Amino acid sequence: MNSMVYENQAREELTSIARKIKKTSLIDGDRRFVREGDLVKRCRSGRLVNYRFFLFSDQLLYGHQTFNGTSS
Repeated sequence: MNSMVYENQAREELTSIARKIKKTSLIDGDRRFVREGDLVKRCRSGRLVNYRFFLFSDQLLYGHQTFNGTSS
């Protein structure tokens, strides 16, 4: 019973992340969301660029935030 609840929560979280970054192909049968976080890259010019990383059980995605609040 608890495993079914956990699976349901994991699926909802994956769906929420997929919606957030507008990439519905993330919803895969065995894929699980692990963690999300920001990293900052310092370019050679000295400019700082923020990136949002999404770690899944089988891949790592990153993007930057657009003006409308979604990640690309």
